[in-house]
Amino acid sequence: MLTIDHGSASTRDEHGRFTAQFTLTYEKTRGDGEHVQVKRQLTERGINTVGPVVSRKADREEAWNIRVTDAAGVDVTQEFACFRD
Repeated sequence: MLTIDHGSASTRDEHGRFTAQFTLTYEKTRGDGEHVQVKRQLTERGINTVGPVVSRKADREEAWNIRVTDAAGVDVTQEFACFRD
């Protein structure tokens, strides 16, 4: 399986304050049929922006195995409203 890593987001907000980093990971099938894992390093704000899009893809069975982890690697997926059942 190919992993697509989108790199990391800034660790500072618009006011220069340090912000917590999370890793959003999910799997999908690309247009060419290849199964890939996507990893994005995001702030809480980023998760709350991108998360609903990924959640809608999951509803359409276009994304699965969605997981959000904190900097320590702890699964915090359910702490984000867009991923709660």
